[in-house]
Amino acid sequence: MTLEYWREYRTYFHIGQSWGVTESTAWSFYSENRKYYQS
Repeated sequence: MTLEYWREYRTYFHIGQSWGVTESTAWSFYSENRKYYQS
């Protein structure tokens, strides 16, 4: 999800829909994992 957001700049709502989760779950996943990709 994190890479999909960076690659396509889609909204968390649309990413959540494509993964079958809510917008808040998509944001939580992104915020928890972005620190691993930024190092």
